[in-house]
Amino acid sequence: MDTLKPAATGRAATAGARADSPPPGASPPDNAPERDAIAQRRSGLASTWAGDGGDIWGLALSGGGIRSATFCFGLLRGLAQASSLPRFDYLSTVSGGGYIGTAFGRLFRRGQDAAAVQAGLAREDTVLLWWLRNNGRYLSPSGARDLLQALASVVRNLGFSLAELGVIVLFLGGLMLLPQTMLAMLRELPPTAAWAAGACDAALPSLWLPIAIVPLLWCTHAVFAYWFCRERPDVATRAADVLFVGGAAALGILLAMQLAGEGCAQPGPKAVLRAVLAAVLFTPLSGAVDNLACRAWRDRTAWRLRCTKSLALGLYALAILLAVAGIDVASNWLARHGPDLSGFRLPTAAGLYGLAVVAARWALPLLERLQRKAGRLQAALPLALNVVGLVVLALLVLLGAGLLQYVVASAAPWSWWPARPLEARERWALVLGLAVLYLLLTRHDIATLNLSSMHNFYRARLERTYVSTGNVEGSEARFPAPGPLGPSSREAIAHLGPLVEARATDDVRLRDYAPHRQGGPIHLVNCCINQTVDDRTGAYNADRRGIALTLSAFGHETGTQWPQPFAARDVLGDAPLSRWVAISGAALGSGMGSSTRPGHAALLFLTGVRLGFWTLRENVPGNARRPSKALLLVSELLARFPGLGAPVWYVSDGGHFENTGVYALLKRRVRLVVVADCGADPGYAFDDLQNLVRKAQVDYGASIDLLDPASLAMKAGPAATPVLALATTAGELRSREGAGCVLLARIGYDRGPCGLLVLVKPRLVPGVPLEVSGYAAGNAAFPQQPTADQFFDEAQWEAYHQLGLRIGAQLDGAALTALLNAL
Repeated sequence: MDTLKPAATGRAATAGARADSPPPGASPPDNAPERDAIAQRRSGLASTWAGDGGDIWGLALSGGGIRSATFCFGLLRGLAQASSLPRFDYLSTVSGGGYIGTAFGRLFRRGQDAAAVQAGLAREDTVLLWWLRNNGRYLSPSGARDLLQALASVVRNLGFSLAELGVIVLFLGGLMLLPQTMLAMLRELPPTAAWAAGACDAALPSLWLPIAIVPLLWCTHAVFAYWFCRERPDVATRAADVLFVGGAAALGILLAMQLAGEGCAQPGPKAVLRAVLAAVLFTPLSGAVDNLACRAWRDRTAWRLRCTKSLALGLYALAILLAVAGIDVASNWLARHGPDLSGFRLPTAAGLYGLAVVAARWALPLLERLQRKAGRLQAALPLALNVVGLVVLALLVLLGAGLLQYVVASAAPWSWWPARPLEARERWALVLGLAVLYLLLTRHDIATLNLSSMHNFYRARLERTYVSTGNVEGSEARFPAPGPLGPSSREAIAHLGPLVEARATDDVRLRDYAPHRQGGPIHLVNCCINQTVDDRTGAYNADRRGIALTLSAFGHETGTQWPQPFAARDVLGDAPLSRWVAISGAALGSGMGSSTRPGHAALLFLTGVRLGFWTLRENVPGNARRPSKALLLVSELLARFPGLGAPVWYVSDGGHFENTGVYALLKRRVRLVVVADCGADPGYAFDDLQNLVRKAQVDYGASIDLLDPASLAMKAGPAATPVLALATTAGELRSREGAGCVLLARIGYDRGPCGLLVLVKPRLVPGVPLEVSGYAAGNAAFPQQPTADQFFDEAQWEAYHQLGLRIGAQLDGAALTALLNAL
């Protein structure tokens, strides 16, 4: 038996486990609503369950973009031709698998039950097949009009995102100039204050440096408070402490006296440094005095922890203030010595930024391909992109701050002002006031963050291409009767709704999407709630950085919890189905689960490549608990996301947590799972499967062990031959030997009978049509081409579709039942 081990074990694996995960061996509560729904749908299909003992079956369609959607469409049609499709009680989808999974689920409607859907998918002349052949490559522009609409959407969204970011930069820049404004006001006070202001201005390059002295003193105080906390010190140790504290304080007094006599006459950087040193020399005394309070603490370890937290907080504040001081100095230099911002130079800078955005959009998919091909780059490239993103963000902030310094300090940009010339502090107050007013008026306008992303562009294409397959009734029907499973006659195709036009009835609410009520499977849509900060402890979640979010008509479920039913008016359940399908496929964004990095997030944000979505966790009365839009924008820009306890979630591709879609089925202890593992895996390293194995063990206490097909052949008998003909081992797949494309694995649940995992891996198999073998001959990467390739041509689409069809047709229900019984 070939055993597949988890990719990570021990501390690294356990660190990602949630508090809502039951310990291995625990019995989860019964999921009665779904059980009752399965029993009801089976009551009309009893004849198809002969011999399987009533076991629950699940079909999982993994992520992988258009490649996965196209292959899985063929797989579904093959299962229909093998009369196996109605046997599956669950359909669990991620990303690209969700595109076609939703199109399949929407076929189930009144008057069109499981038998009718299976018969229609098995045919070769349906409107649905024609529709997806022509429109399944949904991202490819269909003419100049469509291309211009897509370009307009990108330009609009990018401009809005940068404008929102610009307002925040103006607000923060205004705060940065606050000390300078206060200093200018001090100069108008009596001579003593004016002299002090001038001395301070002459001695320091930035007025934030004296403010930074406060956290510096706090840090040294925390260090000495920790150092003097000893367990029962002897007399000699106490004497040494007194000598050290007294000597430091005496030296501090001498420096202070020297400054009082000399420093005020000629203030300068040296005088400032001596003043800081004198203040630091008093912190041993303050730390020793503060340490006397530890006698009231029974646990000195807790006292030391308090001192350590104080030191960490002080260092954090010190780093921020020093960074602000650096930006202040650099932006001031740019404002005084930088190029003239008037004339043609500002448009030139905007044009260069536009060219950089276009280049980045072109380069990101190319870099993804390069990363997958080159082993050394696999680790170096993400780090390089992270650094580049942080550098670009820092430069933009610096340029924005420099522009603000120029606008406030110079009267030239205000020549249009009709009244008297404004003074510097008045210009500062006007700019800061407008920024504050805008941020206050739009503080709860979270929807604009999603409107300025690529989500709606992406969602609209998915809605019209895949979700619309259920739009067959009413005046705005996209598919006239008898619907997409009808014959593809010229007359039927002529009456189809144009793809470039939206129809109000193309979509449905998530709560109303229930294919199981018409004999179909329960569809589980898998997404990821991004989390970089643990909402329980505030610690950084360094491993997973995300929580599983699964949605269906039965409610939403997070992690290992069972579905929570939607309330009467629920923001999750009332959302359109296409929104969750798009979120489930939001592969690129600021939050990407375990791949989340702040620099990478900044780079994607600044180039407009944003597919993630901000959603309210639940119905929040009024705006009391809604966080500020500005805070959410900064969180997305820097990839700093809270977790389950936050009122707002940043949700993205389900593959950012688990890409196969099997995770949600393990919770339900499904006996037989057929999964199409369509993630890009040119080396057949099974990264997604390894991730599933690790999470199954950590979260559910379930084991997944690969099986040798030969060990099941004798037990299963000749009935299992169709599936065993495709079965192979992981080693043979990696070595490219043999013609198998199916792996078999035993699922060992923590209680109850074991299950069978049938993993279908896209691979060129014997007997495929000429168009498939011919395409493969000219494209060596087929059928594991990069996920970044979302612009399939006709030959590419047909090759993946036909490959899935040929494999699915051999997954006979009787053969699967025989293998399950042979475990």
